[in-house]
Amino acid sequence: MEISNGEVEKAINVGACEAPDYYAKLELKDGEIYMLGAKSRFYQEGFFPNILKADGYFATFDLNLQNRSERTFEVDNWNINCSFDIGFDCEGNIIISGDNELNHDDYYFYTFSKNCQNKITYSGDDIITPANISIATDWNTSRKIKATVTVESGATLTVNNSTLQFGASWELVDYDILSQNDPTFDMIPKIVVKNGGTLILNGSILKGLNACNQDWMWDGIEAHNGSTVIINGSTIQDAKIGVLVDKAKYSSAGRIIPSESDGGGTLNMINGSIILNCYKGIHFVHVLAILAIFPTPTSYVMHS
Repeated sequence: MEISNGEVEKAINVGACEAPDYYAKLELKDGEIYMLGAKSRFYQEGFFPNILKADGYFATFDLNLQNRSERTFEVDNWNINCSFDIGFDCEGNIIISGDNELNHDDYYFYTFSKNCQNKITYSGDDIITPANISIATDWNTSRKIKATVTVESGATLTVNNSTLQFGASWELVDYDILSQNDPTFDMIPKIVVKNGGTLILNGSILKGLNACNQDWMWDGIEAHNGSTVIINGSTIQDAKIGVLVDKAKYSSAGRIIPSESDGGGTLNMINGSIILNCYKGIHFVHVLAILAIFPTPTSYVMHS
């Protein structure tokens, strides 16, 4: 729509709807404005171009109407027909609802984090994009970490006398994206040590990020088969799994789950190192034990 001197001069694709469930929803909470609606786009399916699709749209603004964040989402590849309402749970997370085309208007619910970890300031040595360590590297300063740090084969990352604060995956990445378990996705805040890589922690603390006046849990260290992790006089705290000697995967609810597919890494904890306030301190892959019986009935060998 083009307007000049208060008069409409031109309008394209103008429509109106009286149904109240089509109105965009606004909520004001804790100094922020929350808006729920829909956002259309065109896509091609087979030989049919320009098919209109409506995704859900959710955005937050400050009281000066400056955009803080916006997200589009879909429900099982179906159109979002209506976005109904916004609510909040007891932890401040956002719950939205509406309906889609599935089975002629099924309802949907989405839960979004309160997004406070995106509101803090990242600067200096902080890691805000994926970091691949491919050579011997020393970190001698504290930093906040918002994406995956990967220690590649043949490389060593040594952290000396520093505090590393990791963001929470479920706060920074929506559950439906986490649950896809895309092996190329590297925006989950954690350290991954690949086969042939080495992580050394000297007198350091690895913990969850402090944001919104709370210390968040994080996903922990992920040590793949053939990797080495040396924790020397250091503390791992506030992690879902402090050290996972395996590859991680995620459930539909965003929970980290051992894949039980990639054990065999080496973990050394020395000089009074501590695992503190973790859901699970250390996880090794459970392996099937095979009992081999030799000619003498009392002779057994366990293979794993």
